[in-house]
Amino acid sequence: MGRVSRLVIGELIDGAGIAILHATPSWRVLGAQGGYTAVEPAKQRAERMYPGVSQHWVKSNVTKRQAKAFEKERWRPFACNFCGRIPPDLMLPMAASSRTGALICLACAREFVANFEGT
Repeated sequence: MGRVSRLVIGELIDGAGIAILHATPSWRVLGAQGGYTAVEPAKQRAERMYPGVSQHWVKSNVTKRQAKAFEKERWRPFACNFCGRIPPDLMLPMAASSRTGALICLACAREFVANFEGT
């Protein structure tokens, strides 16, 4: 990937491990490396990629609750209009109505069809 302006090491919001995010000066993520089970191995890998970076780490002290609230706010325009789940919480795709702009996740669409067919 080459040199980047910003690095982030953090726990994935779903708790599935630690990742290194490579970002621009405005924090736009360019790439990610995951699969770490702890922060220390991620830091060691970052130090091998970017010698001297370990001298510049800044602890952010962002809680999981704060991160989840931020994620929910950022994804709110793309939430399912029926269940409220946001794309990172969905393992299935979403569909949008071209007429109304309403969004529906596949789980809600399946439930709607099942209820409609059952009546």
